[in-house]
Amino acid sequence: MQSDDSLERSKKMTWCSEERQRERASLESARASAMLFSADARAHEHIKAQLQDELDHIQKTSENCDGALRTILQDATNVSQALDGTGQDDAVAAKVLNKALDGLTSLRDQWWGHDTNNPVVTAMTSLSGVKQSFEAQAEACEGLQKESAESAKAVAERARDLLAALDAEGRKLELMRDFYAKRQSRSTSMKDVYDSQVISAEAYLRNLDQSCGTGVLEQQSHETQADVHALNDADMVFNGQPIKAPHLLRGSSKSLSPVEEAALAMGVSID
Repeated sequence: MQSDDSLERSKKMTWCSEERQRERASLESARASAMLFSADARAHEHIKAQLQDELDHIQKTSENCDGALRTILQDATNVSQALDGTGQDDAVAAKVLNKALDGLTSLRDQWWGHDTNNPVVTAMTSLSGVKQSFEAQAEACEGLQKESAESAKAVAERARDLLAALDAEGRKLELMRDFYAKRQSRSTSMKDVYDSQVISAEAYLRNLDQSCGTGVLEQQSHETQADVHALNDADMVFNGQPIKAPHLLRGSSKSLSPVEEAALAMGVSID
């Protein structure tokens, strides 16, 4: 009996040792995996933050570019309107002067003929110079207006190209940011899973330490021996064999008779 008990105890200790070793390996694996996914989640979060910074920068640049484009187009419109008004005024002034020159020509012919000392000729020469100046200014305004419109158009085309490029780049960055956000979420979820495994493994090891301690194993061995002896005594009583001293089952009272011990061993109430 002692040999069987020692064998059972040895098996129990072996099982405890193997179970501890297996669970510790599982614990270390879970800890390593949790650390790995934690680092992975932090790396993805860092990349996602960098991409978001780039997106914010592109958005700000696009807003500034769009604002500058609107300002340029508005300025070009204002300049065109101003030049248009100035050119029209110069053209009207030139027409007025031309009309005046026609009148002076008639007056010159009527009163002074073609005398070189004719004062009307002097006035006509002066007015003719002023008229040419207004005509030149009108042409210049027309040229400036055309040049301003062409410049504004060229700037607008380049600005729109830049806005389109920024928009395309922004869309790419958004896709990348969302990709790393999903990877971060997945890594965080996996970390939580392995954290739970770590907690479970640690709790299981604590239970093993409690149930596989030397004192616990010895107590279990003594209780098992007591149960076996008590059952043997009960068997001897029912077979009419005398026993030297009754062995008590766990939890039984020392005042019980062998018959009562046997009844308890069979599960019969003695109350």
